[in-house]
Amino acid sequence: TGDVLSSTATLGEQAGLGKLQVRDLAIGAYGPLIVGTFGHGAYEIDLDGDSSTALRHDVAEFWGGTDNVRVVFTDSESDLWFARFGVGLARLLDRAVVYYSSEAGAAPAVPAIAFHENDVWFGVHGWILHARNNDMRRLDTLGAAAGVPDEVITALAADPDGRLWAGTADNGLFRQDAKGVFRPVPLASDRMSQQIHAIALHG
Repeated sequence: TGDVLSSTATLGEQAGLGKLQVRDLAIGAYGPLIVGTFGHGAYEIDLDGDSSTALRHDVAEFWGGTDNVRVVFTDSESDLWFARFGVGLARLLDRAVVYYSSEAGAAPAVPAIAFHENDVWFGVHGWILHARNNDMRRLDTLGAAAGVPDEVITALAADPDGRLWAGTADNGLFRQDAKGVFRPVPLASDRMSQQIHAIALHG
């Protein structure tokens, strides 16, 4: 463990980043580290050098007035997606930002994003939204009829077959069966085991 700790570097005040409340991390196109924070927007950090670029609404008109970034995700085309607390989604396309909201104008909180090939899924309260071929103009919805629990979807992951795994705030883990219906995955019954905040698939 001593060897591991000796190779660890800290990115914070000494790198000009301040005391950040980091919510999520992702690797962007060409290798920079993308850091989503609460209250400070997002940062693009050059890991080979010592430079950082702030992605904030008051710097580059990002985020539509909020700097609370909950989820950072890189899709199959190396575009960056950001889920912002309470104000929906933003997508960074060639340094231009595209915003997404519902037809009613409301932009739900999106705690989870997952990709498989050119498809993208978004987890919200009681629903999973599915955009095929990265087309955000028309979304399929998965709800109670597909076994999605009526609570916040806090984590999503797609396996190599394109089946989804979904984690919830208080009701454990679910996985799609061959018919696309979400079924609970047996876990320990204690509260900590039922709170799923991230899913990592291996193999």
